[in-house]
Amino acid sequence: GPSLFAAEADPEIAQHIHALQDDDYHIRWQALEALGKLGPDAAPAVPALIDALGDDYCRFRAIHVLGQIGPAAAPAVPILVDRLTSTLADAGYQDRETEAAEIIRTLGNVGPSAKAALPVLRQALRDADSHIRYEAAHALGELGADAREAIPDLEAVLNDREYVGLYVYPYGQTVGEAAAQSLNKLRGKTPAGPLGGS
Repeated sequence: GPSLFAAEADPEIAQHIHALQDDDYHIRWQALEALGKLGPDAAPAVPALIDALGDDYCRFRAIHVLGQIGPAAAPAVPILVDRLTSTLADAGYQDRETEAAEIIRTLGNVGPSAKAALPVLRQALRDADSHIRYEAAHALGELGADAREAIPDLEAVLNDREYVGLYVYPYGQTVGEAAAQSLNKLRGKTPAGPLGGS
């Protein structure tokens, strides 16, 4: 709607977008931090954030900010899917686990518009790394009705009780618990209680 055009003229966002081109990666990093705090309001920065995915210093933060923006970051889905596919395939990449998990989380935050990620998310659910499986188990539930074909994949990991090495367990403590939540969403059942729909 018109709010997007109003946001495009926002001088603060324009300033951050400009800063993403700066030679000093500290300045680029600060711009990303500021955009992340704006959340969905930072939607006009999506094209610049897609460019920032090519920046080795700032890629991880740019992925995170796209996740903070959420559904409006849908234009980034194809490049995120490509990056996730190559990251999962690169066993020797030192940031494989953290980067793949962050991309998956961002795709989940984009939601149903990220349905192009379905094949690679189903693959990630079978990854050797429990952190990657955990994020994939959650993200599949965020894709909505289009992800229903992944129900058998999620059922297959319900008994995955491997400890996930994270400080926060937003979707339960095991891959299986995250998968159970997603299965409830995909089957259209929501748990009872005040947080039922969330």
